[in-house]
Amino acid sequence: MALLYAFHRVWRELTKSVCEVDLYLIDFKQLILYKAKNPQPQPQTHTSVNPEKKRLLETLLAKNVIWIEDTVNEETFEYVGMSIATLMGRGSPPIKLYLTSDGGLVHEGLYIFDLLMTYPGQIEGIVAGYARSMAVVILQACTKRLTFEHSHIMIHHVSTQKVTLDIMRSDKRRRERLGNMEKDQADIYRILSRRTGKSVREISRVCAQNKDMTATEAKTFGLIDDIVPHRSIE
Repeated sequence: MALLYAFHRVWRELTKSVCEVDLYLIDFKQLILYKAKNPQPQPQTHTSVNPEKKRLLETLLAKNVIWIEDTVNEETFEYVGMSIATLMGRGSPPIKLYLTSDGGLVHEGLYIFDLLMTYPGQIEGIVAGYARSMAVVILQACTKRLTFEHSHIMIHHVSTQKVTLDIMRSDKRRRERLGNMEKDQADIYRILSRRTGKSVREISRVCAQNKDMTATEAKTFGLIDDIVPHRSIE
């Protein structure tokens, strides 16, 4: 229900004033493009965060910056959706996407990846501190993928905490759950393979290690394009 509510909020924001079109005949990308041509003032960001953080996120968005921090979840999806719609309303300028996240929910991370992939402008993704799990997948949607020198990056296989005793007792439901997880993992393999140039077998081997990479190791593997240089100190 929480995800449906989050999606509804993004959907409602994107469909404001779309009175002359049949909403059942238009897809999500078309709605984003329509919103870009018919922008609404004062975007909302992270509705449940404290006021100080909300002001910070709004200040960053005014400078074409999106910051994904903490757990990737329904609220993160809503925040990124609102931000992308707002930026498209400004003519799709180049944006910076900062990532400081251990990852989170698989489907919400993939939804955010799709949203970023629809953005017409350039996206510079920067890992600030750490990006793990789904945060790394989101990073792959960026035109240019960067990290600070001492940041860490990790990819691993999907996991779930939503396994009840009822599921464990049923062979059919266990197979269904395993099948769904394998499908999600295949989607992630495909995204990582496309950007890194590595085979699915090699990506699977690294995921199984379940350990952090340094910035240099991540660059060598192809998860990032470059390391942000330090300013010179005289």
